[in-house]
Amino acid sequence: MTDFPIEPTQDWIATHISDKGAQITAGGIIQLDDNMKSAGIRPRWAKVLAVGPEVREQDNIEIGDYILLEHLGWVRGMEIDIAGKSTTVHWTNPSKILLVGDGLTEDTLPQISKAS
Repeated sequence: MTDFPIEPTQDWIATHISDKGAQITAGGIIQLDDNMKSAGIRPRWAKVLAVGPEVREQDNIEIGDYILLEHLGWVRGMEIDIAGKSTTVHWTNPSKILLVGDGLTEDTLPQISKAS
């Protein structure tokens, strides 16, 4: 995202958490979503909005990538105006990343089916 208004320093990464809502695993376990509190404990997919210079050099994480963050592997969200739209941005660093999705989009994230 070229119009992101903040440049992260060191190894910080600005993300937008895309993985929300209750889900059912392939084994039938219901993972609740209670705004990421006790019953909603699980890793979350997030889209990379901006990366610090140390991340670019050593971790090969690019703007637009989707990353899987460990539970609570992010700093509490803050609202930032991006291209006229209010977006919740969460900050993380490479030590909290479990996976980097190669070529994933919002529609192709390896999501578990939504619980009804």
